[in-house]
Amino acid sequence: MVAINETTGHFIWTLPMNFLPTAIAYGYLMGTDVENGIQYCIGKGQTLTSVSASPEGTGVLIQGTVMDQSPGQPNTPAVSDSDMSMWMDYLHGQNATMINSPPSPHGVPVELRAVGSDAASLTATATSDSSGRFSNLWSLPTTGLYTIWATSPEATHTGVHMEQLRYQLHQLLPSRQPSLCHLLAQ
Repeated sequence: MVAINETTGHFIWTLPMNFLPTAIAYGYLMGTDVENGIQYCIGKGQTLTSVSASPEGTGVLIQGTVMDQSPGQPNTPAVSDSDMSMWMDYLHGQNATMINSPPSPHGVPVELRAVGSDAASLTATATSDSSGRFSNLWSLPTTGLYTIWATSPEATHTGVHMEQLRYQLHQLLPSRQPSLCHLLAQ
């Protein structure tokens, strides 16, 4: 089975199976693999983006994950469109070569945004790795309460997939250097 972009003609992904389609609706294709009789539903799945913040030296380490929540293989890393064929072959194609030597696909871009209580705004980007993790070290301009959002535009297939957290950055006193911040419950 092959997915092709109808406007550009470029291959999006391939799936090594003899697939007999039976229905298509809302961007999902239903069908049966004629070799084993298993029914599949193929389409872009849901993702889950998580974010956390912690002190790191004089900055704040923003880190999190972007994970696929598709029923066929939940809690696996969201991967770039360019590596989707290889990843699908590894997860579902039972390719013995890949099972013995797992691929390291590229992740997806993650947009990070922080807005301080004084309305100061920061933006940055990161890319998740082959395990779905991303991180970025920030130097926030002032002390105060920051709301931090992590969004993965490539992984937002079925709605808004972002997580936000509130992070309090305290000014360091000369005698109290160990604690930069604490995390507030949202």
